Amino acid sequence: MGLASAYAHDGVRLYGIIDAGVAHYDGLNAGTAAAPRAQSITQMVSGGQSPSRIGIQGSESLGSGNSVFFTVETGFCAVGLDQAGASPSGYCSADGFMQRQSLLGARGAYGKLSFGKMYSMNFIDEVRYIDPFHWGMTGTYSSLSPLFFWGNESKGHLGAVQMVRLNQSIEYATPVIGGWSGGLGYVFNGASSSASAQTRSTGVEAALKYHRGRILFGVDYIELGNLQNFGSGYANGSKASNWKVFGGYRFDAAKLTGLYQRFSIQSMSGSVDSWLVGLTVPRGTNSLLASVAQTRSSMWGLSDARALQWAVGAQHDLSKNTDLYASYARVSNSGGSALAVGDGTSGFLGVPDQSSTGVVVGLRHTF
Repeated sequence: MGLASAYAHDGVRLYGIIDAGVAHYDGLNAGTAAAPRAQSITQMVSGGQSPSRIGIQGSESLGSGNSVFFTVETGFCAVGLDQAGASPSGYCSADGFMQRQSLLGARGAYGKLSFGKMYSMNFIDEVRYIDPFHWGMTGTYSSLSPLFFWGNESKGHLGAVQMVRLNQSIEYATPVIGGWSGGLGYVFNGASSSASAQTRSTGVEAALKYHRGRILFGVDYIELGNLQNFGSGYANGSKASNWKVFGGYRFDAAKLTGLYQRFSIQSMSGSVDSWLVGLTVPRGTNSLLASVAQTRSSMWGLSDARALQWAVGAQHDLSKNTDLYASYARVSNSGGSALAVGDGTSGFLGVPDQSSTGVVVGLRHTF
């Protein structure tokens, strides 16, 4: 007991999110690529608005305004079992125990330097500033975003290539100067693959943003190279890249945001192009949310595969840490596209050229 007290860390805190809801979906693919078949499901969701998680954060002052910090975080299934469409690992988000985030870093007057598994700057800008649903509820932009698709490359989806959390990363973030901030990152092994342990998908990313008062705009770029065994159409050693421009303006009564981004793979012709326009209307303890987004793919032998999503939702804050939420979304496919509505934790395949819809209601508590 004496040793534990002597070495206790003043800056350590436990945090987390517990999110449980009920969702209903129509138009999900219950068949195969050769024989697609639509189905409807109603299920409990372990994170309709935000994936349930628990983590530990800490920091220690080094003096002169400098400090060291860390974060370790794991997902878990708040409803007790992994639901259909979620991560097969049994943690309902990320790949395993403490695999959502795991990082160590230092900060001071000249910025912040982080090491480990962390969110990409592309992902943070998209989720924190642009998507009014913050990649949650059935309005989540993750169903269409080139950063991460649930699906397979044969239908114009990105399959296993994801640019959300990056393994073995080093990231430098500048301090905010007159509203301007930026960052640079290097990735030693950003993507998972079925290749040997000696194969590394290295990468780089960069971000520049202006955010001051009512105005926001910025640009992001991320690139992962030396991809291995990611499915048909890929050549081993290929490079995948995504660039994004985004912006927003906060009016007195609402906030309007938008983005445009393009994903491509070096060994494949065509690209995946996507845009989003979002609206957030805060009213006291309530927030009304709406978005419209489209993703167009000319990769994997498709010439003009399009998925259009529109969504509406609402959030009611019961307290500082607890809220009720509800949303409805619809995805319409054409040209061979087979995207589908998902939620904050679950993602699904759709039926080519058919629509899917989803509605979710739930309760979220943060601590």
